[in-house]
Amino acid sequence: EQLALKNNPTLAQAEAAIQAAEGRRRQAGLWPNPIVGYEADGLAFNSTVYPYRNAQYVFVEQSILTGGKLGKSKNIAAQEKAQSQAEAEAQRMRVLNAVRLLYYQAVGAQQLVDLRQQLTDWAREATDISGQLFNAGQADRPDILTAEVELQRAEIELARAKNEFSRVWQTLAAVVGDPQLKPERLEDTLN
Repeated sequence: EQLALKNNPTLAQAEAAIQAAEGRRRQAGLWPNPIVGYEADGLAFNSTVYPYRNAQYVFVEQSILTGGKLGKSKNIAAQEKAQSQAEAEAQRMRVLNAVRLLYYQAVGAQQLVDLRQQLTDWAREATDISGQLFNAGQADRPDILTAEVELQRAEIELARAKNEFSRVWQTLAAVVGDPQLKPERLEDTLN
């Protein structure tokens, strides 16, 4: 959970949204910038036309907000920031929930691998015993073939269980935000 809270990119994205909302809140309470400009009209470089066509202007413009518009804008931006904070907390809870869920899925997948390994070992032992009984003349060829088929089924189910454990672990590593996280033995059990 601590790794996920530190490394999950969606949590960093939610924090950036909060910071952006704070910037908009701060900006909403400020007066608009004044506009200063210069305008020249009819510039003429001919000396006979110059006195009649030359006009130059300098201007300053400032919007004056009335009716408490700045305060209202600031309140709206403050509510947007509060909304961003609530969404960030919800995302944090989603990440923690996903980590917990995937952890228990990984524990279950690990236990399934252990059980499938035991079944495969027993099937291998049964195949060996069937072979020995066949050599001693106490088992038929169909008995050996049945034991071999069961061994193959057990090996396939073991491979499936290992693939499922690997998939769950990769998903857990992605949610934690560390794709290089190596699978390790989990000590918990689903009892």
